[in-house]
Amino acid sequence: MNLQLVIEDQRYNTDDWSLGGFRVDAFHRDVHLGEKLTGSVATWGGLRHDPFEADVLRLTPTGGVSCRFLTLPKSVVRKFIA
Repeated sequence: MNLQLVIEDQRYNTDDWSLGGFRVDAFHRDVHLGEKLTGSVATWGGLRHDPFEADVLRLTPTGGVSCRFLTLPKSVVRKFIA
């Protein structure tokens, strides 16, 4: 199941995600390694959003980013605990 993120008013479907972080294929702007991003995770069912903070770990030639969660969204934690 893809995780849907909202970062800087842009909506992304993750290509890969875990408790450690996530990857999206095409980010809407240039970022640099170590940059902090904040956003929210649309919870399953889309009923509410849980905030997160992440930092950029890898960049792809096609504009994708891999990020590490610095604060874990409650919805993601519940998915792994349930």
